[in-house]
Amino acid sequence: MPDKQKTTQPSRKGKKAWRRNIDIGDVEEHLEQVRTEERSGGKISERSDDKLFMIDVKGDDRVKRQLAKDKPLYIEKILESRSAIPAVGTRLFSLPKASPKDKGKESRANNAKIDKMVKRKLTHTEPAKPIKKSKGTAYDVWADEEPTAVDINPYLDPVRKRKVHEPTTLKVKPAAAVHLPAVQVADAGASYNPTMEDHQALLRKANKVEEDKIAERERINKQLEFRKELLEMDDDEVAKSDNEEEEDSDVHSDDDEETRKRKEIRKKTRTERNRLRRAKETKWLEDRRRREKALNKELHKLDEIQQMVVDVEQETEEKTKLRQERQEAKEKAGLPRLGKHYVPKVPIEVQLTDELSESLRTLKPEGNAFKDRFNSLQKRNIIEPRVPVAAKRRYKLKEYEKHSYKQFDRANNKKSKTPL
Repeated sequence: MPDKQKTTQPSRKGKKAWRRNIDIGDVEEHLEQVRTEERSGGKISERSDDKLFMIDVKGDDRVKRQLAKDKPLYIEKILESRSAIPAVGTRLFSLPKASPKDKGKESRANNAKIDKMVKRKLTHTEPAKPIKKSKGTAYDVWADEEPTAVDINPYLDPVRKRKVHEPTTLKVKPAAAVHLPAVQVADAGASYNPTMEDHQALLRKANKVEEDKIAERERINKQLEFRKELLEMDDDEVAKSDNEEEEDSDVHSDDDEETRKRKEIRKKTRTERNRLRRAKETKWLEDRRRREKALNKELHKLDEIQQMVVDVEQETEEKTKLRQERQEAKEKAGLPRLGKHYVPKVPIEVQLTDELSESLRTLKPEGNAFKDRFNSLQKRNIIEPRVPVAAKRRYKLKEYEKHSYKQFDRANNKKSKTPL
């Protein structure tokens, strides 16, 4: 067998060879570990138990999930057998009789044994297996979660979840809902058998509403229609007015040039500068003397000024009180606009004289109870008035001519150009 190769031992003759060839890796590893421990708070061997270990009082989410998973259903708790007396078994039934061929094969003792086993199975029911209860603590699903302790950095502002700011009128009932009746009684003229005066008064009121609508419609159409005066004007008059406007603009431009020439800066002499400085000082002294004189005059009228201030404060308080009373009266009567849209006005329901019925049996029903209730909620400022929103196109339609239409148009132009 060949000899085993001997490991060569490095030379340790001098100090350099000792430093170079001695393995000190374990010493360096230990020193590095000690340095790491000192950087992280000190040596582990010198630390106390409180700094090395901690008691977990928070719990484990996995245990919570396991408790919820092992929890029996409520229906299973109801059906669970908690009585010491066994439940009554099902009704006994007779076994099918064996054929004559099988009777010869089986003995009477075996049949009796089988019957006995069947009867014991039917009469004695096995008790339900008890549900294993978990050893963990009970967990209430509906309980409020306790806030978990969070380490807050004192150098940073803590981030907290802020509540949504509630308006002051959120829990205040509208004044109109208190003072306005939920169901308003109709006008006396809307009765099925009204008096002549009440019916005519209601007709005049409805007629006034319709006349106002017609007048408003005519006013808008008059503003939108084309002015006939423009058709009567000749082309010469239009050109003349344009020329006059151009001449006026030329005159204004000439005036601007003259004023610009006049305002050319000219260097002032020393005498002029001294004169202006003395005039400025004199004006400042006169203004100061005038202000002091006015101040002395006001000091002598201090009692009058105090009485004036009292009168102004009283007048302001009266105006504020009057404004509040008007606002309260307006709220009690129902605000005409709550939000973006106005409360829609319900048309007056009235029948003409020839449409009046002689009895309730022949009365024609008018209006809509659902619309009346909805409008009443809007009048009492309980709900916000809204309008139906129509669907709008997001992008405008692009118009273009097809190639076939262009060819058709070109052919028509050629036909029109051909001489007859």
